[in-house]
Amino acid sequence: MIGAGSSGIASCQVLGARGIDFDCFEVGSEVGGNWRYMNDNEMSSAYRSLHINTSRRTMAYATYPMPVDYPDYPDHFQIAKYFDHYVDRFGFRDRIRFRTEVTRAEPAAGGRWHVVWRERDGGGEGSETYRAVFVANGHHWHARRPEPPFPGQEAFAGEQMHVRRIRR
Repeated sequence: MIGAGSSGIASCQVLGARGIDFDCFEVGSEVGGNWRYMNDNEMSSAYRSLHINTSRRTMAYATYPMPVDYPDYPDHFQIAKYFDHYVDRFGFRDRIRFRTEVTRAEPAAGGRWHVVWRERDGGGEGSETYRAVFVANGHHWHARRPEPPFPGQEAFAGEQMHVRRIRR
């Protein structure tokens, strides 16, 4: 599993519930991905006033409802706390290699995958061959600009930025 955000941890829970062995790699030092404000993975687009735009009942995992004392539209601090509790409830935090970046995943013999990683704190590199790879590293962290630029974009004199730069 590459990524311990909302999709990655849900996939880990399902694999674990089915007795399927797995490793999870997370660049940051905590779970939550995009929902972790000021995430040290340097990829979160969460800003200070961020709230979900779906109800907590809709966003909650079927196996673990959000607390009833959460508002209908929780903020990112509550979502990150919910993800922490989810991982601990299902007991797989020790299966997540925090501060570890997958640098390469490529097909290997026998339909397997060779995965190479680097520990961000200077712990070195490693590799292993797996039967499958789940990629759950999100998509909000990389700015995608329209090509060609939308009409009037080049004439706009103001600052253009990706949401990752907003921290208020």
